[in-house]
Amino acid sequence: MMEPVFESYKADKDLIEITKYIESRKQEEYQKIISGTNVEVEKRYNRYIDYG
Repeated sequence: MMEPVFESYKADKDLIEITKYIESRKQEEYQKIISGTNVEVEKRYNRYIDYG
């Protein structure tokens, strides 16, 4: 859902630094989710499993 928001910054050359930052943070967060180290995602997952 957030990809269109991220992509909208790439059109403006004045925002190249924020674009780089967003891309790096996005990749970090994706890695946390994939590796199971994102506290918020894991908390929600555990609640879902426990209360299903």
